[in-house]
Amino acid sequence: MWKSYFLSVDMSPINNLLICGFTDRFIRLYDTRLQ
Repeated sequence: MWKSYFLSVDMSPINNLLICGFTDRFIRLYDTRLQ
């Protein structure tokens, strides 16, 4: 499932940027919650 998901993301650079930004924001929120 994850492999096909990342393959579809790699096809679209713009979508890739959106995913990266969302993931970065999610990780920062998760880090603040852990602290």
